[in-house]
Amino acid sequence: MSVDADGKVTVVNLIKTPRSSAEIKSRPAADERFWHDIPVAAYTVTDLVFYDGKLYVAGLSGESFASTLRVYDFPFTGAATATSIEMYHTTHNQLETRAPIRKMVIARLNGEPTLVAAYTCTPLVTIPLKELKDGAHVTGKTIAELGWGSSPVDMVTFEAGQGPMVLLVNSHKSADLMTVSAIADASAQPGLATPIKWPSEPLLGVRSTYIPISGVAALGNQDNDFFGALRRDTASGAMELVSLRKGAFLRVSDFVNEYDFPDFQFGPNDPWRSFLQTQRTDEGYPDLAKKAAQ
Repeated sequence: MSVDADGKVTVVNLIKTPRSSAEIKSRPAADERFWHDIPVAAYTVTDLVFYDGKLYVAGLSGESFASTLRVYDFPFTGAATATSIEMYHTTHNQLETRAPIRKMVIARLNGEPTLVAAYTCTPLVTIPLKELKDGAHVTGKTIAELGWGSSPVDMVTFEAGQGPMVLLVNSHKSADLMTVSAIADASAQPGLATPIKWPSEPLLGVRSTYIPISGVAALGNQDNDFFGALRRDTASGAMELVSLRKGAFLRVSDFVNEYDFPDFQFGPNDPWRSFLQTQRTDEGYPDLAKKAAQ
C-alpha cells in the first residue's frame, strides 16, 4: 500500500511490479533455534542499506564467524561479496564474531565512506567500506557503548541545521542522537578496548543526547522536516504511522501537562509558545495552535 500526504491509500500491485533478486549464500541452518522457538535463519538479514550503487546487507551466515556483511551490486548482476565481522563488546568484555550488526548507516567520516553499525546491548562500531572484501575477516572499531540491556530498532542520518546527525532508536531505552563529526573524531582514535564498570558507569566513548522516542518499530526520513515513525500507541496498543518533527523529536499530543489546561495563560516571554503553535499545527490541532498564539 502507499499513502500520500492527503491520506489517499493506493494498492500497489507487486505482481506487476518489475523485480530482480539475488541469492543469499551460506545461510544459517534451518533447524537451529534461539530460545527454543526463534529460528537462527530469521537473522539472515538484520538490516539493509543502499549506497552508491550497492546494497549492503547485515546478518548471519552459516560459517563459524557468523556475523556477516554482504554487498551486492545493484541492479543485481550476480556480483557479491561476503565479509565476516568481529568487534569488541565493552559490556560483555569479549571479541564477538557471532552477534550480527542490528542496524547501520553509511556516512563519510574524515572523508572516508564508513559503515556505522549498532549492535545489541549497545556498542557502536565503525568499518571503512574499503575493508569489505570477499572472504575477508574484518575487526570493526568500537567507538561507543550506549547502554546495556537494549537492542537497536532503527538508525537514520539527517540534517537539522547543525551538520549531519545520526539518530539511533532503541528497544528498551531512549533514542541516542549523535553528530557525525563526533563519530568521525572517535573513529580517528584507537577505539575502545576495556570493559564498562557495570552497572555504575554504563557508558563509554562517544556521548549521545537523550531523545524521548520509544515504542517505535521503524523510523525513516519522511522529508527535510519530519521523520516517519511506525509505533505502537501506549494506550490502545494499536500500531500507527505518525510524523515526528526533526529537532523536536516528540509529539506534544502524547502528553497532558500545564500548557494543556483550558484556563492556562502564556506569559509574555514564554519560550514554549511558538514551539507549541508549531507542534499543535503539525499534529492537526489548528484550534489549539490558535489558542497558543493569543
